[in-house]
Amino acid sequence: MSGSLQLYEFSGSVWSNAPKIAIEEGGFKKGQDYDYITINLAEGANFDPSYLKINPAGTVPTLIVGKDTFTDSISAVAEINKLAPNKPKGKVSGGVSLIEEIHGAAIDPNATLLLATDDKDREVKANGLPKAFLAGRQKALNQFSQSPPAEFKDFLNKKREDNLQLLDFYSGAPDEQTRKAHYAQGQQLWSSVGAALQGFVADALTKNHQGPYVGGSEPSEADCACCLPCGSTPNS
Repeated sequence: MSGSLQLYEFSGSVWSNAPKIAIEEGGFKKGQDYDYITINLAEGANFDPSYLKINPAGTVPTLIVGKDTFTDSISAVAEINKLAPNKPKGKVSGGVSLIEEIHGAAIDPNATLLLATDDKDREVKANGLPKAFLAGRQKALNQFSQSPPAEFKDFLNKKREDNLQLLDFYSGAPDEQTRKAHYAQGQQLWSSVGAALQGFVADALTKNHQGPYVGGSEPSEADCACCLPCGSTPNS
């Protein structure tokens, strides 16, 4: 790799877009300053033991800078901004809690993809991307959990069982009790996402009155985090 930054990412990953936006805004030059290494989540490549040795959580993004490894978007963005040719001028301190809230499990965008809210939503997901995504992961998990390194055995077995349970929900004919429990979880998730977008995210962008960004007149890491629930990408 020729770049000093190596970012393991996936184009469909919300969390991967945070460091990619930071790299784009930071003025890094592709191939010279950074390289992207694609980890195809839809094919379960993040569960390959060779990747788990880099990031034991099996998630993206993962940023490598020299001998240092950053395995989440918050720390990756902070490191990228520290090294950026064009450093962000906005204030970060006021947006620290906002960044943490956006990354909270209560509004996890990955879960919104995979959890249905009613029978109609379940049918759509069963005939679309969510089920196909789960099936691709299951194929990889079945393969990687056959004879994994001892350090990853329990992790892969748990992921395989959890993914299969969700895949069966879309592939089979779950009973009414199972469907109701699943839908309640999905409805609560979407309710939390809506409350976040209309609540602390909107407040962060409007309460300052000193400019269009969280920290005032210039963007910061907090603004990068605000983009993610809205589906922003480096190209948008």
